[in-house]
Amino acid sequence: MVTDATTGSPLVDAKVFVLNSPNADTTGADGLYKTGAAATGSYTLRAERTGYQPQVITNVTLQSGVVTTRNFALSPLVGTEDAENESFVRVSPTPFEDFLSVEFPAVSPFKTEETTLRLSDFSGKRILEKKADASGITVLDGLKKLQAGTYLLQIANEKGLSKVVRVVKL
Repeated sequence: MVTDATTGSPLVDAKVFVLNSPNADTTGADGLYKTGAAATGSYTLRAERTGYQPQVITNVTLQSGVVTTRNFALSPLVGTEDAENESFVRVSPTPFEDFLSVEFPAVSPFKTEETTLRLSDFSGKRILEKKADASGITVLDGLKKLQAGTYLLQIANEKGLSKVVRVVKL
């Protein structure tokens, strides 16, 4: 089951992934999910929903033909309503190869030297962390050696406002 960590209420439309497998599901109104049969082994599970901090559970042993239950409690992102407005941040190029440019327009609450940019993989492993440039444009370079796939760019300012942007590496 996937719930809101603050209220305990079930979350509808949360995505649950069994990483490194084709198995995934989306929760219904009851917060329940079923990812389907996976080959026996140790996996990492990831749950995410717009407006919430993703959660990862590692070292989950799955056995073919055996139902395994794992619950997720997702924490709401602070200031999600404002952060969802794309005018607050622009990330390019997408998909990327060797760098990412993160631009904060003048009206963005993230255009401050106290804003932190964190690039991580889907398991939550931090790849790069950098403070935003006062000019409003910060370049994350040295990314050429990363494997192709989807990564998460978390942007957080000193007031607790946060946004997570999915970026794809070719």
